[in-house]
Amino acid sequence: MGTRILVIDDEEFIREDIQETLEDAGYIVDLAEDGESAWALLQQQSTGYSTIILDRMMPNMSGMALLAMIKADYQLQHLPVILQTAKVSKEDIIEGLNAGAYYYLPKPYELEQLLAIVKAAIIKNNEYQYLHHQLSSVDEALGSLTLIKTGNLECQLRTRKEAIAISTVLSHICPNPQNAEVMLFELLVNAIEHGNLGFTYQEKTDLLDVENWYEVVQQRLEMEEYRTKVVKLRVSISSDEVQFRIEDEGAGFDWKPYLDFSTRERILDNHGRGIAICNHDTGFSIQYLEKGNIVVATLPLE
Repeated sequence: MGTRILVIDDEEFIREDIQETLEDAGYIVDLAEDGESAWALLQQQSTGYSTIILDRMMPNMSGMALLAMIKADYQLQHLPVILQTAKVSKEDIIEGLNAGAYYYLPKPYELEQLLAIVKAAIIKNNEYQYLHHQLSSVDEALGSLTLIKTGNLECQLRTRKEAIAISTVLSHICPNPQNAEVMLFELLVNAIEHGNLGFTYQEKTDLLDVENWYEVVQQRLEMEEYRTKVVKLRVSISSDEVQFRIEDEGAGFDWKPYLDFSTRERILDNHGRGIAICNHDTGFSIQYLEKGNIVVATLPLE
C-alpha cells in the first residue's frame, strides 16, 4: 500500500494541480473540498494518512477550525499538517504554527517546494508512527508493573535506536505517554545529531533533500571522533512534577529561535520544528541551559 495524502482546498483547480503533482511523485491522493468532508475522511482513515495539505481559508469550516479538531483528536494529533494560505503576515504565520500546523506554506509557491515539504512531513510521520507502535508494545509489556512514583534515574545513549527505546519506556512515567514519547524522542535525537555529531542546521536541510538521512547519521556515528560521545539523561520524579535533563557533548547552539515557531525566515525549511513542538504541543516546559548543550523538560503533575 502506497503513501496516502489528504488534500483539502475549496478551489478545484488547486486541488487538481496538487493531486497531479503528488500522484506523479508516486503518492496516493484523496481530495476534499471543505473541512466537513475532510473530517469525515479522517475519521474513516484515522491512521491511513501520512500528511495533510490544508487550505486555511475555506467556507463553512475554515482550515483553522479543522486543524483544531485534528489536534484535539488523540489518534490524529501528531499527524503533520501542511497549512497553505495566502495569509502570510508574521501574525498569521505564528497563529497557524501555534495552532499546530507542522508546516506553513505561503501562496503562491512552487510545486517543487511542496514536494520537498511533503517528503519531510512523511519522514516525520513515519518516525512518530514507529514510536507509537513501540509505545503500544511496551504498554502490553508493562501492563502488570507499577512504575516508580518518586526518585531519580540516569542513563546514557549514543544512537537514534537507543533514543527510540528510551523514549518509549520512560514516557510511561508521564500521564500522557504519547506526548512524552514525542518530546523525549525529539530532544534526544537533537542532542545526538546536532549536539554530539555536530550536524549544522543547514547541513540537515541539504541532506534531507538528497540523501538517506539515517544512513548519513549512522556513518558519522561510526567515525573515530564521535564514537565515544554520549548523551546523558537524568530523570527526576517528585510528587508534583517530572523532569528530564538531557546533556550532550557538543559545542552548543543558539537555542532561542527554536523554542517558538519561526516566521518567514524558516517556514519553508524541511525540518527545525521539533523543539517548538516539544515546548508548545506536549505539555512540557522546555528550558536550555549553559551554552545550549543542556536542556531541561519539566511536566507539572496535577
